[in-house]
Amino acid sequence: MASKKLFVVIGITGNQGGSVAKTFLSDPNLQDRYRLRGISRNPLSDASKSLSAQGVEIVQADLHDPQSLAKAFEGANVIFSVTDFWALYFNPDNQAKAQEQEKSIGQVAYELEYEQGRNIADAAARVPELERLVVSMLSSPKKWTKGRYQQLWHYESKADMISYINEKHSALSAKMSGLNMGVFFYSWKIVNLIGPRKNEEGVHVLTLPCKGENPCPLVDPRNDTGPFVRALLQVEPGVQLYGETSLRSWMEWLELWGKTLNRPVRYEQVSVEWYEKELRAQGYPEGFGTEIAEMFEFMDTYGYDGGDPACKRKEELGVPIPDLSDVAEYIRSEDWSPLG
Repeated sequence: MASKKLFVVIGITGNQGGSVAKTFLSDPNLQDRYRLRGISRNPLSDASKSLSAQGVEIVQADLHDPQSLAKAFEGANVIFSVTDFWALYFNPDNQAKAQEQEKSIGQVAYELEYEQGRNIADAAARVPELERLVVSMLSSPKKWTKGRYQQLWHYESKADMISYINEKHSALSAKMSGLNMGVFFYSWKIVNLIGPRKNEEGVHVLTLPCKGENPCPLVDPRNDTGPFVRALLQVEPGVQLYGETSLRSWMEWLELWGKTLNRPVRYEQVSVEWYEKELRAQGYPEGFGTEIAEMFEFMDTYGYDGGDPACKRKEELGVPIPDLSDVAEYIRSEDWSPLG
């Protein structure tokens, strides 16, 4: 029997990396083909110990430490790469750094995430056994809107990682697959304005800075990342997959939400300025509301991927993608009480 290929998963205890681990540990065919090595900031955490007990090799590495990545990637045949912009954004040390440098926290988080992406690419490019790099990514609003949106930092950092690989590591680029992940099902838990909030009249109102009429991709990264990655490994590299399990407008989503829970709903479009003011009042950093609001504008006007022709829908992939989440089931099973 041929030896198993080594699949290295960055962020294996997080939402996306954890989903990849769950999929590959639960699929007998994948268990026969791959052994997993997971990169964790804390190999002694309960999540890391749980994965170790299931046969996953857990190693410690820092995405800002190229040498630790080089060691973690040794012998890898497949690497799944994911970076977390918002963890960097909300880190108090980074927010203090932004003040010291007289930059926005968005720009500082962009610079740090882009650095992580470059480090991952540089280390992966030096692995002779590597056959595939799957990168969790986003398209560039700046590029696809011809500069209309300049500071959607959490998009640009991931888009620039892909540009870096294409420009600096052509051999690695030829082995790369992209996973363009949509809006997370549970984004409303991070920003409550993304959920329908109950007003004094008992109506649940969804207030977003867009018309809400065009399709938007929704995805549950905790479940769906793994099935998407499994599918990408069944096709040749070079594919950028549109990571969505539910493609519908925000108005359609709100209608489904109200029907599923039997609650009255209403959609209201608000301005970018309103969004910024409201989220500042909730204690978010200056500029956060503007970035989130402009993200909704961009998605509604240009599409989540900005119309990037490289981004393929799952129906175009040519392979089945089972085990994806159902948005109606998520709505039924979730506790929405924080919204009233």
